[in-house]
Amino acid sequence: MNVDINKAALKDIEKLTDLARGVIIEQLTLLTVAENLGSMGNVIKMKGSKHPLYRLKTGHFRIMLEKTDTGVIVLAVVDRKDVYMKKNKKE
Repeated sequence: MNVDINKAALKDIEKLTDLARGVIIEQLTLLTVAENLGSMGNVIKMKGSKHPLYRLKTGHFRIMLEKTDTGVIVLAVVDRKDVYMKKNKKE
């Protein structure tokens, strides 16, 4: 699967601790070899969105994804307590 990371998500990743960044990178690497989002057990489609948004759970962080024809775009990497506020800003 093709995984693109937008500028906002790159900034989010840069702000993380080394340990958290490593976990996020590991999850993104797993996404590249996944056949589809359904094959990853920790990905859930977000309800109430105009776009096909998904959430990948990893520890205390959530990776916000937008599904495309060729793969996914990483929109944001946020702490789980802030994920829904970030989602609402994107709509």
